Amino acid sequence: MSKKLTIQDIEQLAHNRGHSIVNPLLFEKSYKNVKSIIDIEIHCSKCNTVFKTSVASYKNAKQTGCSTCKNKKASETHSIKIVSSETRGLIGTKASARPGSLTGKSGEQHPRFKNAPERDILKRITEDYYWLNGIKKIYSRRCVLSKITEQLVCHHLDAWNLFPERQYDFSNGVLLAKEVHKKFHTFYGYGNNTEAQFTEFCARFSDVNWFNLKKEVFRREGLSESK
Repeated sequence: MSKKLTIQDIEQLAHNRGHSIVNPLLFEKSYKNVKSIIDIEIHCSKCNTVFKTSVASYKNAKQTGCSTCKNKKASETHSIKIVSSETRGLIGTKASARPGSLTGKSGEQHPRFKNAPERDILKRITEDYYWLNGIKKIYSRRCVLSKITEQLVCHHLDAWNLFPERQYDFSNGVLLAKEVHKKFHTFYGYGNNTEAQFTEFCARFSDVNWFNLKKEVFRREGLSESK
């Protein structure tokens, strides 16, 4: 069992990474154990930015936990790469074959086709609103990854064009900020998405174990995760 972290543990970790805790008093007041989901503000001296993160995400970050430094390093790494036209063509071919690709999809085959059954978001039915409001309540009206509370989107984990029986299943939804939602679909495409993709997305871009986080949220709300 993981030991309970102290403010000294977090401050030492931050110091080793070239960071400092902006709100140590909030940590001491709110942090109970390793399962506590609270936000801490971190100042990064390397890029001079302040970012918010959960204690668990910061502790388990593979690098420094600072997304600005991570993105800058990735940008610098990719900027010096020389990619041949043959390699670019191969990347495009594989992307087109990836599940969720929209290549060659139009009309009724396109996931945003508005005349498809129940696809028009301007014509919601009672079940739609019940599900949407339920997902917002479960996730406390904040993005599960970025903690943003504005411009939120209810995302189906398993696309209901593949799993129609899960369209209104609360365990099949998650609340995301609009930009996080867009980033997911930019990477995995629109349509035929799965919870496995979202699990990979959380680990890859946020250093978050989705199933552990989901279990904690549903335990807090007294809900069942069964599909």
